[in-house]
Amino acid sequence: MSYYEVKAVDPDQLEALIREAQAERDRQLKALIVRGAKAVANFFRTVAAAMAEAYEAERRRTAANARSTMQQYGTGD
Repeated sequence: MSYYEVKAVDPDQLEALIREAQAERDRQLKALIVRGAKAVANFFRTVAAAMAEAYEAERRRTAANARSTMQQYGTGD
């Protein structure tokens, strides 16, 4: 049988093929959704870490400025 010949397909076989194709599509779709959710979660973890780091840097800068100002006024300059 060549690739160009058409073979009759039993309706039950066709239904089984369709169900199998739909199941495979559903598996692939679920895998893509999971990958997307993991990517979004990773993005938010990265953003949260960057915000925490920026907050800590600002807190240190503010504390250093406060110490400097207190020393300046404490020495009478």
